[in-house]
Amino acid sequence: MHPVYNNSDPTAPYITLDDTDRNSALFLSNALDEPFPNSTILITSGQPTGLSWSLCAAKLHSVPQLSINRTITTRGPTNATRYQFLISNLTDNASYQAYLLQENNGVAGISMPIPIKTKASAVCQLIYDLPFCNQVAYSVPSNSAVSRWDLAAQYDTQAQALFDPFDVSLSQFNCESTQYSLVRNCTDCYRDYKTWLCSVTIPRCTDLTSSAGLIQGSDKIKAAPAVRDVPINGSRNPWIDSTLQPSAWTELLPCIDLCYHVVQSCPPYLQFFCPVGDLASVQYGYWQTGNATVNGTTYQFNLNNPTCNRMGLDIKLLTLSSQGHKLRTFSCSFCIVFFMIFILL
Repeated sequence: MHPVYNNSDPTAPYITLDDTDRNSALFLSNALDEPFPNSTILITSGQPTGLSWSLCAAKLHSVPQLSINRTITTRGPTNATRYQFLISNLTDNASYQAYLLQENNGVAGISMPIPIKTKASAVCQLIYDLPFCNQVAYSVPSNSAVSRWDLAAQYDTQAQALFDPFDVSLSQFNCESTQYSLVRNCTDCYRDYKTWLCSVTIPRCTDLTSSAGLIQGSDKIKAAPAVRDVPINGSRNPWIDSTLQPSAWTELLPCIDLCYHVVQSCPPYLQFFCPVGDLASVQYGYWQTGNATVNGTTYQFNLNNPTCNRMGLDIKLLTLSSQGHKLRTFSCSFCIVFFMIFILL
């Protein structure tokens, strides 16, 4: 018999799915302690549901000739050391199950299975390990002529350039001697603004479209993704259209909590505000969990299939509401034009 790692046990090893593109998937492990365990990922296809917990059955239905690249990272909600696994050579628009295999005292254990599906569209390409926007680990609008690492570098460089004016503005505030909050400081402001900026500058690309019948905020659907269909030359960041020239794509909107955290963490003189009402639901999404059935298809939304782009935030800090925009009182602003404010300061 082999141990089965249960997600209800906070000490048990586990993985979460960051995202997929047409041919690859990226996973993040739980926080690790030294000595680091011997862990890998097992991808299966066609495994009988009744044998989902069987390591023997999983190995029998494992997908051959996959490439597994395991590296170390500190991204995630706590900046702890974790494994990340990039699985390559998957088939486009295909469904799989993913397991974490980890040895404990010489005995191999298996995690709960995670259902995954690769994307059908070539316009979404998975990037990660960005030096500046280090919480980015998802698919982005792309051009098939650009490699994964060149794409990541181009996005990261543009985001860094947009951040620099804010960095200059914040440096003019005497963070060492001037207290503007009992619970936040300039380090929090720097971190939260950078995370927000990266989320709106580097949008998350998804296969789901608004035409799928899943509409966030509907009273009839418990959980749905916050998506925006983007036509050619319709990206909110014009740099994407001028530089990468992607075909039509769909954006999974940033979680509105990313904006809230900037308001909460930064000095008031920066005058950063978040939208409310209908404007908020157009520009941001809300964190929702649960199942939704539309046209005979059931969708499950959770940490591995999010309804908005959380950028590594702890899910316990997210606004869990389909009508969250009615509960907040922050006012206006999302536009990337906001960056230009700091150039004038």
